[in-house]
Amino acid sequence: MPVQVVLVGGGEAAGTEITLPEQAQPAYAIMSAYRTRLTEGTPNTYTKTSLSVVSGTPSSGQIQLASESSIVLGDDFANTDILVLEVLKKTEVVAP
Repeated sequence: MPVQVVLVGGGEAAGTEITLPEQAQPAYAIMSAYRTRLTEGTPNTYTKTSLSVVSGTPSSGQIQLASESSIVLGDDFANTDILVLEVLKKTEVVAP
């Protein structure tokens, strides 16, 4: 069963490896991913963007499972971002 993970942005630049929390490790695949971003103003607004999962280097709007314990985003991970992932762990993969 996939594990849902919520990460809060820490100002990481695009292309930086971001460590997954222990409950999502060892990761086998990213099943789904989306980012919400707060834009401060009057009024404050939130945007929700689905991210495409890729196996190579991610571009804007994409995410990569870089290792069993980390991801890489194609966009900056701003302090006002929240990332929600569904991760399939290696221990959950059913053998054929």
